Amino acid sequence: MVLSSYDYTVYDSLGEVEDISKLVKTEDIRDVGKILLDFNYEQDVSIAIAHRHFDLKASEVMLETHSDDCRIAKPVDYISLSSAEDVYPNDIACNKDGIWHPVGYGT
Repeated sequence: MVLSSYDYTVYDSLGEVEDISKLVKTEDIRDVGKILLDFNYEQDVSIAIAHRHFDLKASEVMLETHSDDCRIAKPVDYISLSSAEDVYPNDIACNKDGIWHPVGYGT
């Protein structure tokens, strides 16, 4: 898998959570979960339904941080993020172009 550079338009092309959640059936989630279990990936792989929370500016990226038992995602300036230590892509999406794109980062 090749991970491309960050491109805010990929994040902006994700659907809103209310719309995307209607496209996924419980059976689909069970099928994916079974694959993870069958191949013993449940400790190493996390799957989420890619969606967007905000319309980002061209200079922004989503950053998820942890505080106590809470995860908080908010837009931050991409330039400041690129120089931060211990920041990694934690959400990636594969679009119709067949390339994996980071759509969110975490600490």
